[in-house]
Amino acid sequence: STKAGTSPWCSKAGTSPWCSPKHKSRNVPLVFASPWCSAILLLLPVICIAQPEIVVLKGTPIIQNKSSFEESGNFQLSEPQQAESRLIITKKGQKYYWTSRQDRELIRHDSGIYTMFLETKGAGYVKAMRSADKVQYMEHMSLGLETITYWGISDYLSP
Repeated sequence: STKAGTSPWCSKAGTSPWCSPKHKSRNVPLVFASPWCSAILLLLPVICIAQPEIVVLKGTPIIQNKSSFEESGNFQLSEPQQAESRLIITKKGQKYYWTSRQDRELIRHDSGIYTMFLETKGAGYVKAMRSADKVQYMEHMSLGLETITYWGISDYLSP
């Protein structure tokens, strides 16, 4: 039990390291003595709430193109290669991520039937085109002076 006028967090006036010496007579805990601490405590539940991850585009690549200074060519992907190279783009809060490519941040741009996802540091992009029953996409990545491009199909592209 606590005496009237004392805080349950401060044993004696100013003796607890959590209590502010400035407020010895009132036994105010240090965390409440500073307006900054109080603001952080009020915002803590908002900061700590995890943003849900929403899958925006999940695609299966069919063709891969590799290009370098020496050569360039298209390759039909086998089912295991398709599974290994699957495209996943997610949204957390208001930001988009290239989840299948090291969670790189993307910027989304919609224009008519096309949706572009641009990697923020210029390492690549995904261009998707909606049709009546499917979504076709092109995923392009630049790795040094080489590029890899996948063409594939998805059933879904979230608005």
